[in-house]
Amino acid sequence: MKPLAALLVALKCGNTNAKRATSTVSLRNFLDGLPSTELHHVCVTGNRAHQFMQDHVLLAEHSLSDFEMKSDISTSNRCVVQDYAVGTTLFMVTSDIEDRCAARWKAHSSSCDVLLHAHEGGNCDQLWKLRMITSQCDASLLVFQSDSSLLKCYSDRIEEADKKEMNPLSKHCTAPQTHSLQQSDLSVVLPGAFLETASHVQEKYSNLQPEANAAHGNKTRLRQVIQKAHGGHPQGMDLHMEFLKKTQRLPADAAAVDYLGSFIQLSAHQQDQVPVKDDTIVIDSGSGHMRAGFAGEREPKVVFPMIISRPKNAREKSTLAMTIGDDKGVIDGEADAMFPQKRGTITDFGWMEKVWRHTFEKLGVDPSQKRVMLTEPPLIPKDTRTNAAQKMFETFSVKSLYFGVQATFALFAAEKHSGIVLDIGDSVTHIVPIFEGYVLPHAVQRTDVGGQDLTKYLWNTIRKQNPGARLASNAGKIIVDGIKREVGKVSLDPKDLHDDVGLERTLPNGKSIYMDGSSRYRVAEVLFDPALIDHEPGDAIHTLLHDAINKCDLDTRRHMYNNIVLSGGGTMFKDLDKRLQLEVQKFTNLEVKVVAPKEREFLPWIGASRSAALFPDDDWLTIEKYTADHKSVFTHPGMELLTAGSM
Repeated sequence: MKPLAALLVALKCGNTNAKRATSTVSLRNFLDGLPSTELHHVCVTGNRAHQFMQDHVLLAEHSLSDFEMKSDISTSNRCVVQDYAVGTTLFMVTSDIEDRCAARWKAHSSSCDVLLHAHEGGNCDQLWKLRMITSQCDASLLVFQSDSSLLKCYSDRIEEADKKEMNPLSKHCTAPQTHSLQQSDLSVVLPGAFLETASHVQEKYSNLQPEANAAHGNKTRLRQVIQKAHGGHPQGMDLHMEFLKKTQRLPADAAAVDYLGSFIQLSAHQQDQVPVKDDTIVIDSGSGHMRAGFAGEREPKVVFPMIISRPKNAREKSTLAMTIGDDKGVIDGEADAMFPQKRGTITDFGWMEKVWRHTFEKLGVDPSQKRVMLTEPPLIPKDTRTNAAQKMFETFSVKSLYFGVQATFALFAAEKHSGIVLDIGDSVTHIVPIFEGYVLPHAVQRTDVGGQDLTKYLWNTIRKQNPGARLASNAGKIIVDGIKREVGKVSLDPKDLHDDVGLERTLPNGKSIYMDGSSRYRVAEVLFDPALIDHEPGDAIHTLLHDAINKCDLDTRRHMYNNIVLSGGGTMFKDLDKRLQLEVQKFTNLEVKVVAPKEREFLPWIGASRSAALFPDDDWLTIEKYTADHKSVFTHPGMELLTAGSM
């Protein structure tokens, strides 16, 4: 380099360094001057996180300190981040939120009121992971990027999640403030972010001023004050968060600790020790069936098809003539069918209200005198929860309400805290990885292939083999669904789907239909070869499992491959577990184990029943709290996390 050019570069670097030094002094003066009642916790991530802290926050002679996030679940799994304190502000820093540490990061970052992501390049994996795991929407999201490709990647992720109905966060929650990584002045940006959260923060720490005064500039004491402020919830708690706190030796709610102690000690063989609570109703509804009963019971008391039938006779198309949960009229060809849920999502809350009312009547209960736990798919859109809560509180006047993720409860029932749940329902399949009791939301997979798609495939097969058979659309599919459940079987060899023994069945009208023996294998083969129903090959269950596990970090994959848990009615085919193990094993040298509990058709309900029986009273969202603030459906501590997934 020529002397003059070198001098210009040196002068430019010198000016840049001087500006950064001035900015650092200005920022530190601001942070040092904050009142003791205004404590801030800033989560800093991204591949430039450490350099960003060095450039904008740390003094030249200072460095970040290691902080180990410990857990009693696995003492050998060491999770370390860095931290630093200025005044009453604690910074927690990591370049990579590792999946094996996601549960611990979730617990320790739940108090962050500012999320700061400093990243060079266009890979948005860590930004998406930060937003999905550290999901509190009252925290400001600041993104410092080297170019617009990072935001483009992030926006595409949001769009993809929205299309799949797997984005539990509102647009306000996911919208970042973007800044230049090279040119932005944190001494200007961060005070603006603090201004947005100041009132919330001051309210949170108003009763801890003496401790906050003593903690000024001391990261250990600051962390203790922050943890204390977030260690209990007078208006309810997030039980999953209390679980994470307890296992990580953080301050936790006493009632939650009592519950968790009882829950963890009870195995499936001690189910008779779980108290039955007739004041608590557990409802697990899917596109195919409704399952409901009382908390603590071993199996649902009420199970019926998720169908509303209405007489075809025009004079009888009144509401009074409708039948709920009984498909006989449809099978006989005398009624039309309506389905309030499609692809795992409630599409008509008017019809769903009638189904819920019918459920309460079948149980013989007055819902206004009961607590209700509703299960739901992972990453459910907020509008669905809003409408469900509105119906429960405003129409049925239930005393209190709780939402929980179906895959989470299935893992509960299988007595595991790490693994991956394959939940095949009537019209949708979810693959949900969970580590140390926490759903990894960035790795959840979904496909709109379920039991009804297999039924339709078999229906078309039977129609081709029986040209003269009268199998009207809805009625025929209900009949064929029964045949599928009776004779369907998985072949261990996809190249051998033949069976020389044909099958004959009699229809309700007395006519007989025939299907060749290989049909019993081909119907289940759709799960492994979705091209049979014109779906992409990537929708195959073994491929989706592999994809979900690949979205997890390398050091968690062994746990996932070793603990594949089957759940849902679509997993009831004979030998499905054996074939799945063979197919998944082809992807990896790690050992693959598939767990197929005999009660897997009702596994989410069983886990929810057991949980609801032991949940402390303060954990529920009450009708009084909802009436006072409808937004509490999401801000109530026991609700927000379960939208994305829970332990």
